[in-house]
Amino acid sequence: MLAIVCAAATFLQGQSRPSDDIEALINRLKRTQEKGEFETTQQYKARLNGIVDPNKQLIFPVIDSHGIDHFGVRFEYDADAGMMMMNMESTIDWILDPEEQTLILGVKHSERSTGKHIGMTTMGVRMPYESSTENWYGVIIRQPFPDWLEANSQPIGDAGDRRYQFSIPMSASAAKATKPFLRARIVGTVSSRKIYHDHMTLTPKLDAPWEQSISQDYAEFNLQEIQIVDLQNGRTLKSYKKGGPADASRPAVTEEVPSQKM
Repeated sequence: MLAIVCAAATFLQGQSRPSDDIEALINRLKRTQEKGEFETTQQYKARLNGIVDPNKQLIFPVIDSHGIDHFGVRFEYDADAGMMMMNMESTIDWILDPEEQTLILGVKHSERSTGKHIGMTTMGVRMPYESSTENWYGVIIRQPFPDWLEANSQPIGDAGDRRYQFSIPMSASAAKATKPFLRARIVGTVSSRKIYHDHMTLTPKLDAPWEQSISQDYAEFNLQEIQIVDLQNGRTLKSYKKGGPADASRPAVTEEVPSQKM
């Protein structure tokens, strides 16, 4: 089951390389899945090829999971080791194949509407509840995972899930000041034009007085690099990719700290 993780990413002016808009990408792919009645096969293939360049490198920010393990990243400081740790997890998930391990990362969350209502239970009890309509967008990374990613992994439990952990040496004082501004970005290419879609509705209950309509769309992604970025100065603190982790001093995109809501 998909966990609820929420975030949004906006960007400041003056940046040299902004993150790409996954919502716009997925919407373009969704609109062009079907061949038109008056469109030849050759025209249809040409149109598809113009939507996504399989060689174009894309950059997406990753949602901060806020302690929810799946579908985002989580930063935690290990004071004994003097290390800032970034964790993300892969899981056996239904979205592709109940037997296939996938790494699903949330990239963007949009809350379309909210409301407050008064309802009635089957027992005739008046119950106030809140409602929201939301869209989540993300990427699916399929096996085989890159060797450099597997080198930073460890098994979790007996179900085949794995945790991917990346570390940065950091003093406690620096970690305390920096942690709220740390974000992860993934770099790679879209490996398929297929979009994986799901929709679920949560109905209000006395012990959970909210109603949620959640639409979820995921694109397949060929992961080439993971960056850990400090939003305070827009620099990449660490870059993990083929050839091993490397400290990076090049500027990264400067992103505003997104407002987080659960």
